[in-house]
Amino acid sequence: MTLTPYSCTGAEVTAGLLGYYAARDDVGDAVYDASPQLMRYWRDYCRNFTGYNRFDDEGAGFDWRRDLPRCSQPRAMKPDAVLLSIGGNDIGFSNVIAEEVIGRGRFGLRVGLLYKLWLSQIETKTFAEARTAVDNVIPARIRELSTAFEKHLDVPASAIVQTAYPQMMRSEGGTPCAVGDAGMDVHRILAISKESTGREGAAFVPYLNRGIAAAIAALPEAGRWRFVDAHAERFAGHALCTAGAPADAPNRAVSGAMQFPSWNFAQRRWEPFAPSAWRAYRPRQRWFVTPNDSFLTGHYMRVGRLEGSDTTDPLSPEQPLFAATLGGSFHPNASGHAAIADATIPVLREVLKLPQP
Repeated sequence: MTLTPYSCTGAEVTAGLLGYYAARDDVGDAVYDASPQLMRYWRDYCRNFTGYNRFDDEGAGFDWRRDLPRCSQPRAMKPDAVLLSIGGNDIGFSNVIAEEVIGRGRFGLRVGLLYKLWLSQIETKTFAEARTAVDNVIPARIRELSTAFEKHLDVPASAIVQTAYPQMMRSEGGTPCAVGDAGMDVHRILAISKESTGREGAAFVPYLNRGIAAAIAALPEAGRWRFVDAHAERFAGHALCTAGAPADAPNRAVSGAMQFPSWNFAQRRWEPFAPSAWRAYRPRQRWFVTPNDSFLTGHYMRVGRLEGSDTTDPLSPEQPLFAATLGGSFHPNASGHAAIADATIPVLREVLKLPQP
């Protein structure tokens, strides 16, 4: 079986799937590629690359309806199924995260500058605004994507599988994540600072999933995708704020820790654990990547330059913020992806006409 992945962080239907989108802005010219995912699909599945090897929009106002022709010489091999996870970015997932977890306390001049720099990169959005976007944006985006798939994919709509978004803010016993910096103390600008965040976040996920499901159900019957949501509430008890690791997990104190390690100068040791003891893929109760997890796993360095800040300096205070937020924070970790796969595989077996185990 062959998997051809095209997903990229932050992609939307119009910017990413069907339109140009620069997921990363610090890659070299030799490997820069902001082309739509549908164009990349034809690079793999069309014998003739003409019209599909354009990596940059170049400000020309690309429109997939006009500027992306259907392949005239498709390869014999074609997809049997299409896996989708679309909608969250269309309604402003990262904008809501910025609104809810970027600290709004009184900081010194340096950290205050960081706060302004961060928000200058993204327009924050409340849960109420995101719910309005679910109602107003999602139906049109799903219809447009369905139209594009009908034109470009030789795949029946019933073989297109959209997965629901998992519950992020409901911890043990259904309790919403509380105010605090658990899992986020890698940088003092990050914290859940509002009492309403956990409660509203727990309520928003099913609202988003219902909106996506309704938009899919509104498609013509012949063009209706499959929608998988059996996993969504399985994430309750495995929230972003959930500490701990399974009883049989190796080195549970490290795997389940929510506090970022710091150096105790008096006793000359790391507390609560040494960074070298961190293992990204060990089992833990949370099924999401926290900012602490992201930093410990990736140590991402920003090598470009933001206005008013020298981020080329590896010791600058901005570096932990970038490392903590550009490495998959607030997204499912390996255990979370495994739970989504467990819910999706039975549906894929039906699509591919494979026997259930």
